[in-house]
Amino acid sequence: MADGGYILSRNEQMIRAIIDGTSYSTGYIQSRNEKILQAIIDGTSYDAEPQSRIEALLLHILNGTTTDVVPLSRNEAILTAIANGTEYTEEPQSRMEELLIEWLESRQAVEKTA
Repeated sequence: MADGGYILSRNEQMIRAIIDGTSYSTGYIQSRNEKILQAIIDGTSYDAEPQSRIEALLLHILNGTTTDVVPLSRNEAILTAIANGTEYTEEPQSRMEELLIEWLESRQAVEKTA
């Protein structure tokens, strides 16, 4: 899968599927982050305790809960905005940030129409 002429990483492909509302199957899940992203895509649950800050933020998104985590990175800041339904106004500095901001904006658009 390509986005803007670039080959996407597996995580990027999964986020693209979330944004587009399409199904996605890696065939083999390689990380805990991928397991949570797959649960978001499939609308299923994920029961393991988070082992990282990113996992914790993805679980908040999956479970529809807000978080009071103070972000330590730009990716964490965008994921926190997704979880909390807040805005993120910084310009993206990477392709992953671009996708995360697009995810945030797609969720905000859905909330506005709901």
